[in-house]
Amino acid sequence: MMKFREQITASGVSYLEAGETGPLLVFSHGYRDSAKGWEWTARGLVEQGWHVALVQRNEAATSAGDSSAALDAYAAQVIDVIDEIDGAEDGVVLIGQSMGGAVAEAAASKLGAALRGLVLVNPAPLGGTSLPEEVLEQFIAGAKLTSPEAGAQVKLGLTAHPSDDLLVRLTESTPEESVEAALESLLAWVHGHPAGREPSTLSAPVLVVVTDDQFFSEEMLRSVVVPRFSRVSVVAVRDAGHFVHIEQPAALASRIQEFVNSV
Repeated sequence: MMKFREQITASGVSYLEAGETGPLLVFSHGYRDSAKGWEWTARGLVEQGWHVALVQRNEAATSAGDSSAALDAYAAQVIDVIDEIDGAEDGVVLIGQSMGGAVAEAAASKLGAALRGLVLVNPAPLGGTSLPEEVLEQFIAGAKLTSPEAGAQVKLGLTAHPSDDLLVRLTESTPEESVEAALESLLAWVHGHPAGREPSTLSAPVLVVVTDDQFFSEEMLRSVVVPRFSRVSVVAVRDAGHFVHIEQPAALASRIQEFVNSV
């Protein structure tokens, strides 16, 4: 089985790397997820010759509730990984799922001409996600369930076809993190960043991947996320819920490869 190289930047940002040639594909994970969660999708891309880096987000340790500062700090970690890798100057495609989509968009705005494209997979809107108070309280309660096993059980409810095998993969990809870190990232994607409430300034092409996700629904993404970009296309991966990168990794890898080939 393909091995990912465990790497760490000089400033302490961990990432998994595989492949050595071709444009660099950099992956940003979502809330209560990890770099490990991207492995199933990334394997297929490495086998096709791409160079991939899967970023492991660190706690930003910003002041409580400062969502824009937290998202900027998470984006800076992505940039730190890109700066560490030889060949990144030849072009980068950023890929983010859920909250990782907001982080990837924030990082993309810092890359300038090096950005070849941006892939947003069931993305949390950069401008924030409006949640009813009772739903937010449920998320806050879930953030206090710090073990991977408890977190995976919560995540299983957002999948299209829950199964024992899927629960194993969700458990493997759910980090054990502090309550403070979980709450920081939760409030980051809920409250968002002011840049996400304006049209995007990105000139590179953007791909939005939608699924049968009921939380970040296709209707919401098409009405809130898609119109912000000037060069945007939408593709669907069906028979998958929120965690499509774990539920349908081969299908998602195929959509990403088609996009990367086009840019």
